[in-house]
Amino acid sequence: MTEPLLLTRSLKRAEVPSAGTSLVIEASDDERRRIAAAFGLEACDSLAATLRVWPDGQDGLIVRGHLTADVTYRCVVTLEPVPGRVEEPIDVRFAPPAGRHRASTEVDVASDVEDPPEPLIGDAADLGPVVTEHLALGLDPYPRAPGAALPVLGDNGPKSGPFSYLASLRARTPPKG
Repeated sequence: MTEPLLLTRSLKRAEVPSAGTSLVIEASDDERRRIAAAFGLEACDSLAATLRVWPDGQDGLIVRGHLTADVTYRCVVTLEPVPGRVEEPIDVRFAPPAGRHRASTEVDVASDVEDPPEPLIGDAADLGPVVTEHLALGLDPYPRAPGAALPVLGDNGPKSGPFSYLASLRARTPPKG
């Protein structure tokens, strides 16, 4: 069973003029709640993408633009709410799935290789998943509240804990030799 998409915005290729078109995608309250839950955020207060879409000269589409989002993270140290802003560029191609690229289980990690195009579904490109994927790429994986820091252990290690008794035994045992 597949999970429902967090954000969907379908655009038919036939509706895109040769000179291209501009559009703005803004997530609704419900969509932002689902996105926040899916990405482990306290909240997604705003999510918008300003896009320019035009035909690629073949049977696909080129999508370029910019995403902005205001989110609330949970601090990884104190668990306090931490506000954050995500800004990500978007640059994606869509192409018909047949004949353009083959599905492969092999993954190429080279950074200088262009990503394969996203598949058109019928004659339409769903821009919603592109927006949520770029949001996910821009999220801070370790958000911290201002001044929050992990405790630093001294040179002698912890003074108490599961290994403190063993450390005390080692200190009392004379070296073998």
